[in-house]
Amino acid sequence: MSMFKLRNFGTGDAAALSRVKVWVLEQFGTTPTQVVTVTEAACQEPGCDPRETIISVWDCGARATLKINKAAADVTRTDIARLSESGANSYQGHDHDNC
Repeated sequence: MSMFKLRNFGTGDAAALSRVKVWVLEQFGTTPTQVVTVTEAACQEPGCDPRETIISVWDCGARATLKINKAAADVTRTDIARLSESGANSYQGHDHDNC
């Protein structure tokens, strides 16, 4: 028996992931050196939604990771605004260790 339960959610909802990325870019803006990615992953934390949206901002080798405890299709502009209001790096929707 495996100690890890793997769930395959495919690549996620491409339209929803793109929409979230546009909202992140509008909310935070970017510089030419920054790369923004938005993905979905399975969450195994107790009480966690089965899927979470992970936003990564890469800049000159450094990475900031933001997490929202819901699938990308369920993320709203308000969720993105909350990231900004709470200082971005501290908002994760639930407890997780950042990489």
